[in-house]
Amino acid sequence: MQLNSVIDKLKPHILFARKEIETRSWDPSIDKKLKNLLKGLSERVNDPCINISVTGEFSSGKSSVINAILGMNLLAIDEMPDTTLVPAFISYNSKPTIEIIYIDGHQERKEMGISEIQSFLSGKSVVRNKGESEEEFMNRLFEMRSKSEKKASEIRQFNIGVPSEFLLAGFRIIDTPGLNSGNRRCADVTRSIMTQTDASIIVGNAIGGGIRDVLRDDFKELLPHKLMHCMVVYTHYDLATKREKLARYLSVITASYFDLTPDKLPVLMMVPPTIEASIQGKRIGDDFDEMLSVTV
Repeated sequence: MQLNSVIDKLKPHILFARKEIETRSWDPSIDKKLKNLLKGLSERVNDPCINISVTGEFSSGKSSVINAILGMNLLAIDEMPDTTLVPAFISYNSKPTIEIIYIDGHQERKEMGISEIQSFLSGKSVVRNKGESEEEFMNRLFEMRSKSEKKASEIRQFNIGVPSEFLLAGFRIIDTPGLNSGNRRCADVTRSIMTQTDASIIVGNAIGGGIRDVLRDDFKELLPHKLMHCMVVYTHYDLATKREKLARYLSVITASYFDLTPDKLPVLMMVPPTIEASIQGKRIGDDFDEMLSVTV
């Protein structure tokens, strides 16, 4: 069945639900929840894009995977937890733009270059000062992170537009904060996004041995009927030894997490910097060709 025919079949049901909600008396809090749910469903049905959420543990390479898919260095790569404190909805636009949606409802829209958007999303980088001790540097780093969290708490989401051929084909990438974040709001936002998206890319670390137990349970709960539209991408594959054996193992073990067989759940090895280098006409390392053959 085609997507448009499914949407056409859903519209009369949404109209019926709206009439039922409006003609009945509800507790104010329930009425608000119902109307918000209906609004979200209506917006989704009228949205022509296929929404793909990308989630994973921090330092798993989530930002690198998104950059590789887009073919540009849009998101900063940071090993600190909570790098992504606000979800970013990345869609096609002929000129790079960013729209900031605040919790209180007001919005700001700006045209920026790709590097400017990256800097805006990541905040100012912290460089260790000359003569500064490790402890002093770490304290300053976490102070910056605390300020970033406070600022992020005022923002609901970023809407980013970039000229990417992948997005032009009708896709939208959603960069989520992740499920294992120490920030409760980040985890709640990620859960909400994953239940509403059409598919998900789950990012893991190839040399980490697979997806941790607690995250497996989350994915099974949040994606019970969407796993057939999902894939798992393992990064850091270039750092592994016995790569082919590891790839076979991860393919089988990852599918088993979700009671599936490898042919039902795509599990890919990826070295995003290799793809980015290829796009720029560069080569990285002696095993560049091998890494590129794996990731393409």
